[in-house]
Amino acid sequence: MDAYAEKGSATSGDRARSAASVRAALEAYDTQPPDVVISDVGMPGESGYVLIRAIRDREEGRSHRTLAIAMTGFAGHQDHETALRAGFDEHLAKPVVPDDLLDLMRVLAASRMGGGNGG
Repeated sequence: MDAYAEKGSATSGDRARSAASVRAALEAYDTQPPDVVISDVGMPGESGYVLIRAIRDREEGRSHRTLAIAMTGFAGHQDHETALRAGFDEHLAKPVVPDDLLDLMRVLAASRMGGGNGG
């Protein structure tokens, strides 16, 4: 996952941060909420679902809603629906092609700016 974020960062000029656990990710979020969260569902200790629920709880009552993409080795329809119900905006099955990830981020950002469901 870090390699994808770093490639996107290098080609787009954006900054990327990585975290090895839900706790570390939430500490980074609390310090400076990102525009986009890309999370593996299978994180050490706690899942990416725990992470996104905690982020959505922190956003309660705020106007900003972080775009969130789940990455997982499971690609079934149920896996996609589970990710969306947990609070992710989109779900990608691994292996993820970096350019596809960047394209998805652009689509999600554009839908938010165009009055999509992103808030």
